[in-house]
Amino acid sequence: MRSGRRQVLGLRSEDPVLNLIGPIGMGLAVESALIVDLAGDSSGRSLAEIRDEGPRLEELSPGRSGVATIAAGPVTGSELSEAIEIMISSWPSIVIRSDGLRWTGPTVPYRGVYPGIRVARDAMPAVWQMAPGAGYKKFHGVVMPRIGHRSTLTMLHGRIPRAPSWIAAWRRVWEMPWA
Repeated sequence: MRSGRRQVLGLRSEDPVLNLIGPIGMGLAVESALIVDLAGDSSGRSLAEIRDEGPRLEELSPGRSGVATIAAGPVTGSELSEAIEIMISSWPSIVIRSDGLRWTGPTVPYRGVYPGIRVARDAMPAVWQMAPGAGYKKFHGVVMPRIGHRSTLTMLHGRIPRAPSWIAAWRRVWEMPWA
């Protein structure tokens, strides 16, 4: 991703593990990113609260490089777009962890390739995650390197993984024209 370019990109996966780790990989691939979680619940402040109460100073921009996460809360499609417009003015990149319902912007399909399961290679580009034991095939889009069990568990526990090739592969996702 070019420096200074601001971008919002959604990610959606039918696989619950990929739907959790994918946005983290996308966020780690750029200097700083805000992950807006439409698919999960939150115990902290939500985008809906920011919309209603206004943003706090620390919410308007990243305090350091890396990834921050915020739940969307109960916002509709148009309210979500308005809230995202407020946040993108200060955040270099925003990743939308899509629930498949409220986000209508550009969304990257993230699909798993598992051993013994046939995968239809359709014309629509996607991010293809190779699982251990899955044979490599050419797919339309970005084929991600295998990610280890330890790195996956690390992300599921809210920590940064040591998976440099996997994180680097997400940079290509930001560069592709998703529609």
